[in-house]
Amino acid sequence: MKSRLGKAEIIAMAVLTLALVATVVAGGCEKKEVSLAYDSSPEDLVVELRTSGGLPTPWVDGISEFKMYGDGRVIERPGGDERKPMVEGRLTPGEARALLENIRDTGFFRLKGEYANRKIMDGVTQRITVNLKEGKKEVRVYMKDVKEFATAAGFIMGYPLRDSSDYVPDKGYLLVQKSQEAPTDQPAPTEVIALLPPTADLLQAADNRKPIEISGESLVSIMKYESTQKYRGLVVKVDSGQVTVFPLYEPVVR
Repeated sequence: MKSRLGKAEIIAMAVLTLALVATVVAGGCEKKEVSLAYDSSPEDLVVELRTSGGLPTPWVDGISEFKMYGDGRVIERPGGDERKPMVEGRLTPGEARALLENIRDTGFFRLKGEYANRKIMDGVTQRITVNLKEGKKEVRVYMKDVKEFATAAGFIMGYPLRDSSDYVPDKGYLLVQKSQEAPTDQPAPTEVIALLPPTADLLQAADNRKPIEISGESLVSIMKYESTQKYRGLVVKVDSGQVTVFPLYEPVVR
C-alpha cells in the first residue's frame, strides 16, 4: 500500500531540492574561469582606478589615478601621490595580461558592486573598473576595509611601467581663488608667472568661480613647481592683493 506524503514532508523536500540546486549553481559560478580577453584598441579603457569625494578642497583633481588602455598605454599618478604630476608609460601585452591575472587572483571579480560605511560623512570613494570582452566589472568602496579591493588597488598602482615620461594632456585647468593671506611668503617666481594667463583673466576666473583653460605643457610645468612647495596652490600678486592658483588636469564637477 502506497503511503501519502503529508504537507509538511512535501514542503521539506521542496526546500531541500532548492537548496541542492542553489549549491550546485553557486559551485559552478565559483569554478567558472573569468575570461581576461579585452579590446586591444588604443581608445578602449581596460583598467581604471579613480578616487572621488571628500572635503570640497580646491586642489582636488578629477583625473583618475590609473588608466590602462587596450594598446598597453598607461597614465598614472606615481605612488598615488596627488602632489606629483601624472606620468605616461606602456605595458606589453604579456604585462597587461599579468596585471589582469593579478587582479583576478585577488578575488576582485567575486566582489559586490558597492561597499559603503554610511556612518561617515565627507569620505572618499574608490572605484576600480575592468572592461573585458565578456563584460564590465566595477566595484565602488566608500570608507570600508575590503581586503580583495585593497589588494587589487595595490597591484594596479604598484605595477612597473616601461618608457615612463611626463603625461602632457592637450589642455589643463587652473582654479583661481582670491585670498587675503598667502599660504606661503614665497610668491610664484617670474618664470612660473609667465606660464599663467593675464592677471585680468585670473581675476575674472576667480569672480566666476570657474576653471580657466591653459595648455597642457604649461600645466605640467606649473604642477612640477607646485609639487616642490610646502603648501598647495601658487600665490600670485595682483593689484587688489593676491590670488591663489590651483593647477588641475580635470576640474571636479560639484
